[in-house]
Amino acid sequence: MKELRSIRQLDNRQLSQKIKYALFENIKESIHGNELLKLPKEEVLAQQLGVSRNGLRDVLTVLEEEGYISRRRSKGTIVNPKIVNSTCRLDLETELTQMIAEEGYEPGFETLQIKFVEEEDPVLGPEEKRYLLVEKVFYADNDPVAYCIDRFAGTVAEKGAQHMEQLRASSHFDFMEQCCNDSIACVLADIIPVLPGENIARLLQISADTPVLCLEDTGFNYDHTTVLHATLYLKSGKLNYKILRKRF
Repeated sequence: MKELRSIRQLDNRQLSQKIKYALFENIKESIHGNELLKLPKEEVLAQQLGVSRNGLRDVLTVLEEEGYISRRRSKGTIVNPKIVNSTCRLDLETELTQMIAEEGYEPGFETLQIKFVEEEDPVLGPEEKRYLLVEKVFYADNDPVAYCIDRFAGTVAEKGAQHMEQLRASSHFDFMEQCCNDSIACVLADIIPVLPGENIARLLQISADTPVLCLEDTGFNYDHTTVLHATLYLKSGKLNYKILRKRF
């Protein structure tokens, strides 16, 4: 009889995401209008979800940081239905296709190009001598609403070079995790209203003198290394973008 010797460890981040998704879906299904919702005690909720209390506690901390719940000793864990029902939050790293779907539109995107560029990027730093360039246009009911330019650090993207065509059908989060053995832990964004210029105006089907919202994103992995420089141009009118400003 053969003995099992090699076991793949479970990724704690993936487990937390599964717990968070399951809990969040249960919360959304239980919300009616703007009525406040109180969650069961941790030990009861953990048992109902079939997870450990430690795993649940980590997820509750994330949900509190994102503004969905508040925890007070005297009142318990309370859900804010207005925040739960809000969509298109720019303070969360939600995929654009998900934002579009949450607004009730049919999401879609077109990949314009994927290629390695043999030059330095000022955000990725001088140690990166090349980067992987990915350009996409995103659609809501066939109407272009966003144009995105992703620049992956070359030393990271090279690990997934043989799979980079997967970017035509998947997000940069999936590409980093599944193909490059790395993850985007957080993103720092500069938010700037700009005039789009002729090329971007053509892609978004607007006039060149129509302002768009530009997000200059710097993505860091869990080692605090810059692994992504993204520029996102958002057209106004169809999607209403929001930012939750929370006092700590």
